[in-house]
Parts: sequence; structure tokens; C-alpha cells
Amino acid sequence: MNGMRVLAAIAMVTWLAGGCGNRNKPSLEPTVQSNDGNAPRAEAEPGPRAREVRAELPAYQSAVAPLPMRNDEQNRKQIAQAFEAAGRLLSTLEGSQPTGAFRQQLRIIDTTRQRLASASQSLAIEPTINAGLRATYNALVGLRMNQFGNDADVADRMDALRARIDDLDTLRGPMHRLVVAQAFRGAGDVVDAMAKSLETRAGNEQAPAQPPPDQQQQQQQQQPATAPPSGQ
Repeated sequence: MNGMRVLAAIAMVTWLAGGCGNRNKPSLEPTVQSNDGNAPRAEAEPGPRAREVRAELPAYQSAVAPLPMRNDEQNRKQIAQAFEAAGRLLSTLEGSQPTGAFRQQLRIIDTTRQRLASASQSLAIEPTINAGLRATYNALVGLRMNQFGNDADVADRMDALRARIDDLDTLRGPMHRLVVAQAFRGAGDVVDAMAKSLETRAGNEQAPAQPPPDQQQQQQQQQPATAPPSGQ
């Protein structure tokens, strides 16, 4: 009887060490992380990105150029086209791995475009336009922080755009339409500065690295002197 109890105890210990112990082992499966802005992103090369932005920028500028329109209905439709072009331009600038915050700003821009395209003439559209332009500004803020934080020209143009955005809530009627047009053009100026920054990076990557001045002087001293032509 005692022998049976010993065998039962050994079997229980073996089961606890094997079966139950495995339940507490950490999983070795990799954790899939969404791109929420905290994880590092693989960005495209600056040269191709700059060319894509340059190719998209004229369509945005063409949509913005007629603003402000004299007729309210025409002005509303033209602003809807400008927001559509802004969404495409921002998507091109951000690349294929947008952050969650950036996608949210694009959704606001597209919602603004839809409301302006279908809104009745009696609807006060200033708050809707203001929301779309703030989303455009916030998307550019995210781009600057993540990719252009050290570019002074981008920072200066962002400051000019922010001044126009801050004026929107205090204006109505013709003055509001004018500032809206200025804000759209200011956003285009920011994108232009970002494209220039990408082009500069691409040029720096292609340029051969130059040795320090002291090393250049040493290399020149080591070069053999050229013999004078015969007969002199």
C-alpha cells in the first residue's frame, strides 16, 4: 500500500512539473505592432519622395490658385477641390506608412471635402472649412516633427501658416474667404519647403565625402611634384 502511495506521489509531481509548468512559460510568438507613431518607420529615399511631391504639387496649386471666388457657391466648390488636392499631396509627402494621427487628419480633410461638396447654400460653412484647414495644419505639424525638425525654412513657413489658421475663428464673410485662400497657399509653401529639404538630403547623399582640411593638405604634400618640360 505504501508503495502505491509513493508511486502516486511521484506521478503527481511529474504531472505538475510537466503539464502545469508549461502553462506559465512566456509565449515566444512575435508581437505585431501597428504603426502608431512610436515605432520606427522605414522611410522612402529622399530623392524619389521629392520627385513624387514635385509631381503632385502643381495639381494642388492649380486647385488653390482661383481662391477666393466671388460667388459663394463657386467658392465652396473650389475649396472642396482644394481639400481633395491637399489630401493627395499630404499622402504623397507622408509616404506609404502613415501614423495613426496622420490618418485621422486625412479623414477630417476628406469629411470636410464631402460636406462642402453637398452642403446647402444656407449652411454656414466657415466652421467646416476651419476644421479642414486645422487638420491640414496638424498633418503638416506631424510631418515637420517626425521628418523636418531641423529645417529652419520649414519652421518659418509653418509659423506663417499658423498665423493664418489662428485668424480663422475671428473672421466671417469676404475676409474669411481671403484668409482661407492665404492659408491654402501657406500650406503649399510649407510643402514646397519640405520638398526642397528632401532634395537637399538627396544631393548630400550622392555627393562624395570630403576628407578634413588637414588630411587634404597632407594628401597634397604626398603627391609627387610634376617635372618641368624638357628644354627649359
